[in-house]
Amino acid sequence: MAQIYNAHNIFSVNIAFRVLIYRKYQYTVRPNQVKTHLNSTIYRVAGSEAQYIHSVIQQWDDIDEEAQIDNWPSQIDKPIPDLSVYKDGLLCRQCEIYICRQIGTMKMHWLKAHGYRVQQDRGRPTPAQARVIQTAIDHYIQPVLCQRIFAQGSGSHYIYIVPPHRQAVVSDPVSDTETIRQLLQTVAEYQQEDQQAQNTTIQAGELDEATPWLNRTG
Repeated sequence: MAQIYNAHNIFSVNIAFRVLIYRKYQYTVRPNQVKTHLNSTIYRVAGSEAQYIHSVIQQWDDIDEEAQIDNWPSQIDKPIPDLSVYKDGLLCRQCEIYICRQIGTMKMHWLKAHGYRVQQDRGRPTPAQARVIQTAIDHYIQPVLCQRIFAQGSGSHYIYIVPPHRQAVVSDPVSDTETIRQLLQTVAEYQQEDQQAQNTTIQAGELDEATPWLNRTG
């Protein structure tokens, strides 16, 4: 019964990254977790069959028991075969390295890595301020295609698939100081208008987050 199972039809090996990839579901599996993975309630491979596949894979070369993630790039020129490609990646244009797939996660990255708080401590911005804030956020995010090798744990960071027209560009960090200056001026004008219209003083903790954020990049 076990002989009808061909491990090569179920898994492939990426020699460049030295990882094992589950072909059907397009993600990687650590070699020592093959049997447990196949025995799970999701895949329901019988114990003897999973053991057979596991034993075959242990004899394969070009797979690292412990992935050498320090050698993995943050950018690649073409997709890694057999792995899912995500079309909703978000690249941080401040460091040109960090990638995630949700704006909330990106905001946490900005706070931890760059010291930018992109959320007010209290109160809600006016519609005009919200538009300026959104413009500033959009200025620091680049939509990208990306992949990741492991779904969780070490090596689960997203890797940027650089499109052909950008591969010749060595670096493209955000450095448009004129745009930043204009955004700062617009924020200041909106704040001044709000003060005059409402005849109130904006407290320090309620200042629009775009101003200190953009000031740091200037």
